[in-house]
Amino acid sequence: MQFKKKYDPSSEAKWFKHKDAEFLIAPNLNPRMKMVMLELFTLEEAVGIEEKGGLALGNTIKGKEAIERLNELYAKGIVFDWKNVLDGTEPVPFSHENVLEQMNSDFEFRNWTIQCANELILERLKEKDEIVKN
Repeated sequence: MQFKKKYDPSSEAKWFKHKDAEFLIAPNLNPRMKMVMLELFTLEEAVGIEEKGGLALGNTIKGKEAIERLNELYAKGIVFDWKNVLDGTEPVPFSHENVLEQMNSDFEFRNWTIQCANELILERLKEKDEIVKN
């Protein structure tokens, strides 16, 4: 067994096309996302997110703060690269800060990235189900 110090998103992530750009997105609740979750939230909040999703924060964090912290979690935990992202005609370099800025200003983009991350989880579950059946 190889010891891994750092999560490598390429092992599970896939490229998704959105408008004219492409994004490397890892499954929701991947190891990197869980590490980021523990940096941004208390243990109780993190367990609630893992069990119930972002709605679990309604009991402890309200409104804008909850959305901003969840956006940071998604920006750092599921989006690992991008191609062809432009500001007008200028290319925007990939960084988690730039992903976060986009998520904070474009709710549709935020929801799309989460949907892609959830699709990857469903694919993984289907693959495991097929293995069990065989």
